[in-house]
Amino acid sequence: MKQPPLIAMTQAMLFGGLLLSFVQPFSKTFAAAVDEVESFLDLSFEELSQVVITSASRKAQTLADTAAAVFVISADDIRRSGATNLPEALRLAPGVQVAALGNNKWAISIRGFADRYSNKLLVLMDGRTLYSSMLSGVFWEAQNIPLENIEHIEVIRGPAPLWGANAVNGVINIITKSTEETLGGQAVVATGTELRAEGFVRQGWKINDDTAMRVYAKAQDYGSSQMVAGGQNADDWQNERAGFRLEHAQGMDQWLVEGEVYHNQAGDRILLPLPTGLNALKNFDQRMHAGYLLSRWKRQISATDEYSLQAYFEHQSLEHVWLTQDTDTLDMEFQQQLAIGDTQDIIWGLGYRHTRDDITGSVYLTINPAQRTSRLFSAYFQDEITLIPNRWHLTLGSRFEHNDYTGFEVQPNLRLLWMPDPRNRIWAAVSRVVRTPSRGESDGRAWLINTPVGALGKPLPPLIDPNRPVAIIWQGNPDLQAEKMIGLDIGWRHQWPSALNLDLAGFYYNYDELRNFSAGALDFSNPPLLTLPFLGGNTGSAKIHGLELTANWQPFADWRLQASYSYSRVRWPNHIGGGGIPPIHQFSLLSSWTFHPAWRGDAWLRHVSEIEDPTIPAYTSLDIQLAWKIQRDLEISLVGQNLLEQTHLEYASEQFLRSIPTEIERGIYLKLNAQF
Repeated sequence: MKQPPLIAMTQAMLFGGLLLSFVQPFSKTFAAAVDEVESFLDLSFEELSQVVITSASRKAQTLADTAAAVFVISADDIRRSGATNLPEALRLAPGVQVAALGNNKWAISIRGFADRYSNKLLVLMDGRTLYSSMLSGVFWEAQNIPLENIEHIEVIRGPAPLWGANAVNGVINIITKSTEETLGGQAVVATGTELRAEGFVRQGWKINDDTAMRVYAKAQDYGSSQMVAGGQNADDWQNERAGFRLEHAQGMDQWLVEGEVYHNQAGDRILLPLPTGLNALKNFDQRMHAGYLLSRWKRQISATDEYSLQAYFEHQSLEHVWLTQDTDTLDMEFQQQLAIGDTQDIIWGLGYRHTRDDITGSVYLTINPAQRTSRLFSAYFQDEITLIPNRWHLTLGSRFEHNDYTGFEVQPNLRLLWMPDPRNRIWAAVSRVVRTPSRGESDGRAWLINTPVGALGKPLPPLIDPNRPVAIIWQGNPDLQAEKMIGLDIGWRHQWPSALNLDLAGFYYNYDELRNFSAGALDFSNPPLLTLPFLGGNTGSAKIHGLELTANWQPFADWRLQASYSYSRVRWPNHIGGGGIPPIHQFSLLSSWTFHPAWRGDAWLRHVSEIEDPTIPAYTSLDIQLAWKIQRDLEISLVGQNLLEQTHLEYASEQFLRSIPTEIERGIYLKLNAQF
């Protein structure tokens, strides 16, 4: 069988790189490798605790002194994990549920409510929201960001009111490398079983002493997975993207301009209703074409006084079996940080988002109105007060928003940090957050599935055949209110004198006015199909509590262990199915060992307990990576993923799109990474 051009090209490049590696002088190989001791192994844990983050309080602060449950996934963590895409990398963070629905779609959330389009999680990249106004979720298949460009990922577990609606259960903030960090060239090629081909190239250079720039391009091709019922699925995945970043710094001012264009094609096999009353499987390709341009200016007056202005424009064009959609988003935000004396650090800001979409529906989905313009106005304020220097800090803040769906919303929060000694941090937080309705929830009407009327358990009129088909209709509601949550978070961080630190977080969340659906009356007026509408409402409620533990231990200079454990329980008395129940237990252990100056090995063990809804059995997976640094700027690695089982099931989403349940297969790939 003839190979796709991208696969053949990747394999040829990989073979050429291997051939080149064997003709390099080995004396240079080991001399260069000695100089390349892994950067994270050189850091003491005291230095690691001083990692600076910006997501928790919208300002730069050390991880150790943050009154929130924060986990940082570094670029080195991503490289050592063997992850091939962003969702796989997010498995490194505790409390984050990442469940693959196939080779091109995922259910990702923090502390519950995971589904294919999880709507209580805010995802950002360099200040830009990766958000679908249609679904309040993320098209993860469209966010195949080059992992080589990522500086680190900040995962905020728990409510983050300063970021606004949708930051209910947490925030994932992807921060890419500065242009100064990517000077020179880099090329990556890979090929394997599930990841059939990957190519990435980047070039960065200094324009002058104050200005640097990079350009890059990436393409990936994934094969399809295996259906639970047997046979190959139709969920292959191809994506391409290209972008640039320009940075200029002069005096107190910094300018950033970046942009990207991308295209992806994700296959799927779903169960669709027919006018005859039956349901049929249909294969289709979802396509998205998109691009954005972002600009940010910042003036740094001092360590505690700065202000910034950011704006971006993004266009997305989606082609789906249910609809076609064109969306334009303009987002602007101003922020200022200033200190008042030695005891108060204030942040305030203003924001505006303008979203316009044009949607063409189908027999399965109608949207009324087809065109809509939405505006979001926001303001936020936060004051961090030093009650006792180096002992007690109190943070008070709130975000105020006005949207076109529910009007005015207020999201306050209070955080307290106690520092009893240099090695301990104890914190607590109380927050109120909201999740506003999406375009689809307000204006949509979807024909989900056909089912025999007798299967509904409803009383039937005389002479009605219980096998007569009924169309299940999901009906949006323009009068939906915002979902609300009040959360309590507590945490403790401890650094032992030895190379061991511990981070423990606990939470209790009370949700009210959750979106749910109530069945209407059977409609007998459209033979041969009966119709049963389900109208969206706000009568749901839930409570979730849990614990998360993260430990980092470096027993030797060349060996590091990173472990995490998550426990959560949910009470959802009026839950009507469709997912969202998190696993009770999740465990992860990443072992990284540089056993020779030129060789390193990484093993990543993960366990996820049984999921109640949808019913998913527990599974354990193991990824192993062996990397050889042939010379300073050339590395080859062999990665095996999901090695313990030939296949396993991770999730099955049936809330809206009835994709065929899919098992994740064992995979292996070979990767060549060259810098020049």
